[in-house]
Amino acid sequence: MNKESRPEVDLSGEGGISLSDAPQGARVRLLRVEGGHALRLRLAAMGLSPGVSIGILQNGGGGPALLAVRQSRIAVGRVVARAIRVCQHLAPRQAAKS
Repeated sequence: MNKESRPEVDLSGEGGISLSDAPQGARVRLLRVEGGHALRLRLAAMGLSPGVSIGILQNGGGGPALLAVRQSRIAVGRVVARAIRVCQHLAPRQAAKS
């Protein structure tokens, strides 16, 4: 599926959206992981913990999502991407104005 055919996604909702629905090129903030303790620990070890800023480098088709997290690039499978809830990332200046 190409970028133009993806529907618009509202990243501003309080509950956020699934990482698998976040558009390529977006910058999002991790809200929570909807999975078991082992999954949360494994993702935290990879730098994916609540509050972290994530850049969506690639997120389409049936393959893994490629993420920019801190100083690393991480690939997560589709099932794991569906378990990660994210929201729109606000820069410090934008957050202060809200």
